[in-house]
Amino acid sequence: MFSGIIDIDRTSKLGLAEQIYRQIRLAVRDGRLVEGQKLPSSRTLAKNLGVSRNTINQAYDLLKSELILTVRSGAVASIASRQPLSGPIHESTETQPIGGSLSERGVRASEDPRRDLRVHQGGILQSGVPALDLFPRDAWARSLRRSSRLLTEDDVFYTNIGGLPRFRSQLADYLSKARGVKATAEQILVTTSTQASLSLLSQCLADPGDDVFVEDPGYPGARVAFNAHRLALHTLDIDPEGALLPDRASKLDPRLIYLTPSHQFPMGYCMSLSRRLAFIDYARDKCAFILEDDYDSEFLVADHPIASLQGLASGSEVIYLGTFAKTMLPGIRVAYMVVPKDLSAPLSQAIRNTGVMASVPIQAALADFMESGQYYTHLRKTRSIYDSRGKALASELNRQLGNRIQIVVPFGGVQLVVKFALDRDDISIAQTLQKAGVGVSALSLTYLGDGAPGLIIGYSQADEGQISTGVQEICKVLK
Repeated sequence: MFSGIIDIDRTSKLGLAEQIYRQIRLAVRDGRLVEGQKLPSSRTLAKNLGVSRNTINQAYDLLKSELILTVRSGAVASIASRQPLSGPIHESTETQPIGGSLSERGVRASEDPRRDLRVHQGGILQSGVPALDLFPRDAWARSLRRSSRLLTEDDVFYTNIGGLPRFRSQLADYLSKARGVKATAEQILVTTSTQASLSLLSQCLADPGDDVFVEDPGYPGARVAFNAHRLALHTLDIDPEGALLPDRASKLDPRLIYLTPSHQFPMGYCMSLSRRLAFIDYARDKCAFILEDDYDSEFLVADHPIASLQGLASGSEVIYLGTFAKTMLPGIRVAYMVVPKDLSAPLSQAIRNTGVMASVPIQAALADFMESGQYYTHLRKTRSIYDSRGKALASELNRQLGNRIQIVVPFGGVQLVVKFALDRDDISIAQTLQKAGVGVSALSLTYLGDGAPGLIIGYSQADEGQISTGVQEICKVLK
């Protein structure tokens, strides 16, 4: 009865029931089996094919779930479809492309300008990563356990799209004391990462073709977000006082201005107070938003750190961005932004619509970690150790390389920049060092155009021995 319809292949990766289901479905689609045609009983078909009866029943169940078969009480199964089925039948386990290539926005979103900056195999002196050996595992585990027991129904469903209230309250209090940020808990929106925040703000605050200013050199991740949403990038040069103010006579009308004023990435400069005030005034005149990325301010050790741009602004010119990727771990996946009051509700809904809501249990644990004081203990410890490691690295570089390099001396943070005295190919130098287990990055890759050659060197994870070893490897390559 089923000659030429079912052919069992016992070497296939597909299970026997899946093979039978697919071949019957294909026969219905092609019209080889028609409406009302009866199928063999599961016992009969199992005997004919040399398989178990359960295998046939599984295949028939799949066909019944798609309304291809119908079974009446006391009768065998019969074909229920009134017309040949449409749609693809995948006979192969290979993934097939659907719908052609990426859209223009998809191409932009999938571009990776950080590819050459990223150190794929890790290594010592890698930039931008916290010290795993300093992470307070036991204290964090206690916060996870305590907070998970106290979660309510409102917490774990979709009531608090913008973030867990007690976590936002903790953040508001901390940011007010540590960074002079002026915000209520409702103005703080929690996301999965600063990258997610930048993408969301690019989408919600600007339209394709709008102008955006970025620092040069600067953070490639911000450029990824702006480029993906088809914004027009314009550069701001950098000097030891931070980003240079745009020419007021320019006809450019920026919608967004991206800045890292407290610790410019990657150079490490701190923007002067006069320039901060000038940027706020410029943004107000242009009706633009300043996106202030305060990515590692927790580790700055200046005697009197300048207050955040957001805290200095009198209006809603500045949106403040922060993250726990440096103070805790990147895998925790929690960041936040402080937005103007009138944007809090629509941006909260945008967070829901785009699916960038951060994990509620992790937010609850962070709130507990902050309430218990463990977070601040962890910050004080890591800030002191990072500062010592940064100074040790700078001293060792100067001792071994002398006038071959120029160091931007750090005043905290997790990395420093070394410029070459001579014109060298910093990309090939960085690649050579990475192969030797030294995870430095090329400075020139942080420029939109041609940039000064040098290296970005991390020290947060480096002990004394790793600093010595890493600098020796750098010396070998540069000499």
